[in-house]
Amino acid sequence: MDTEALVHPPNTGYCRRKLLRLRQARLVAASAAAAHTRDPSDDPFAHLRIGQEGLNAQFRNCPVIRYNYNTGVHSVHVRTSSVPVGMDACHIFTQGWSGNDNLLGTDFWIYDSLDDAQADINRWGYCNYGTPGVGYPRDCGRQDYVAWTWFSMPNVRASPAGNHGASFELFTGSQCPSPVAQ
Repeated sequence: MDTEALVHPPNTGYCRRKLLRLRQARLVAASAAAAHTRDPSDDPFAHLRIGQEGLNAQFRNCPVIRYNYNTGVHSVHVRTSSVPVGMDACHIFTQGWSGNDNLLGTDFWIYDSLDDAQADINRWGYCNYGTPGVGYPRDCGRQDYVAWTWFSMPNVRASPAGNHGASFELFTGSQCPSPVAQ
């Protein structure tokens, strides 16, 4: 990753210590190697690292998050209901995937890609919630339960087997695909 473009927030709070990527443009398939060579003007996500407040603020503006797992795009989460006051998206996505104001089909949909999300096709049909230390997407899947692909913070819960890296990217492009974008 281009270290000149990194912005490091104060190192306070657990989510702040685990810095999350914010990329400015449209969602594109990304890997650590590709991030070094990609022209940022081609990418609707900026090459920045943000902490808890930054993630929560951007999620309120455009509640669309792409989850990258094992060097590829795992899924795209699109919130369809308004973001509740006080909702800590950083905590929910990184270590507290919960069904409180956060239910598949009521508050959000999950898709395989940004293209699917923008076309509103191929919605995922299964989600579960509520294991402490387990973040997005818990065991959610296209049709049924899919285990061991969730995000977890270091030293909070064992990382899924075979995890070779995980990150979140928040959509910051001009045409947010969420119907509740501000």
